Amino acid sequence: PDLQDEAHDEIVTACGPAGIDPTTVDQVRQLLFCRRLLLETMRLYPPLWIVHRSPKKDYEAGGHTFRGGRLISIPIYASHRDPRHYDRPSEFLPSRWEKKPPRGAYLPFGAGGRGCLGENLAMTQALIILSIFLIYANWASSSGATSYRLDVATDSAFTQLVSSDVNVGNVTTYQITSLAVGQ
Repeated sequence: PDLQDEAHDEIVTACGPAGIDPTTVDQVRQLLFCRRLLLETMRLYPPLWIVHRSPKKDYEAGGHTFRGGRLISIPIYASHRDPRHYDRPSEFLPSRWEKKPPRGAYLPFGAGGRGCLGENLAMTQALIILSIFLIYANWASSSGATSYRLDVATDSAFTQLVSSDVNVGNVTTYQITSLAVGQ
């Protein structure tokens, strides 16, 4: 709840009480705490948990020889929880993003020439969606639930949230009929 309140306050300060205007990139740039929330979420729950590469020729890196044509697996999920890169790696700490992690320690979008070209677009869209959720809904649970499942359906003018179940011990169902997004 404290993180949610801090994010909500940042959105109201940057965008006003009506929330973000999805057509205004300047507002998105001001959502620094919300960005840290997303970065930390993707650190703990990366979109891809592992990637594979196969070098064309032999090369050495970090004291290891990688043979050309052999498969190299890069365990993003494990790297994001490596105590050499992250203090208290199992904890959700958005404040860790006040400074950059070491190069190669954070890879939810990959890196280098094979990195996701849509990273900036994806982050911008995620910030817009998060800000809309936080302006129009309070995700606190009276049952003490700590995880949520949202079923999201979209059309041209609305993002509709259809039954969002919380299942941690007791089952609670939240129903938000629709959130106006771009009329």
